[in-house]
Amino acid sequence: ATAIATGMSPYKTYADARYVVDGYEPKNYGGGYSGYVDLRRALSSSINIVAVKLLVDVGFDPVIALAHRMGVKSSLLPAYSLALGSSEVNLLELTRITNGQGDVIYEFDEKPKQALDPDTASIMTWMMEGVVNGGSGGNAAIPGRPVAGKTGTSEKNRDLWFVGFTKKL
Repeated sequence: ATAIATGMSPYKTYADARYVVDGYEPKNYGGGYSGYVDLRRALSSSINIVAVKLLVDVGFDPVIALAHRMGVKSSLLPAYSLALGSSEVNLLELTRITNGQGDVIYEFDEKPKQALDPDTASIMTWMMEGVVNGGSGGNAAIPGRPVAGKTGTSEKNRDLWFVGFTKKL
């Protein structure tokens, strides 16, 4: 989102190939490479190497600042692995909780404020719809309803998750 907000195109391409920066070498799930991919495909396919390269280009401080504007209160470390979710974030900062009847039983209680401009939000939603439609989040698809979100995987598949939304939820 930080890259898109600064005017970077979702069609900007990066080489998904072996990459080492300051001794840190990110790996893709499965260990393979995809060649040149655009940002939308990199997001939808969870290509870690492109995520780290993008973080290097955008910078730690702008990414951390945007996360905080978006409501993340957890401390985010300025490390290359930040692009892969290495800083622990409490899910209560990202979600609301409803019971089986749909009643909200927990919601972050802070006055909403705009963190992204409408164009960036629209582009990011479109990109995250690609995660569900043809990307790593295909199991979250709901027939007849657009769903957007992002998957995550920890080392050796200890944790697998999906955080997503529809325009109404």
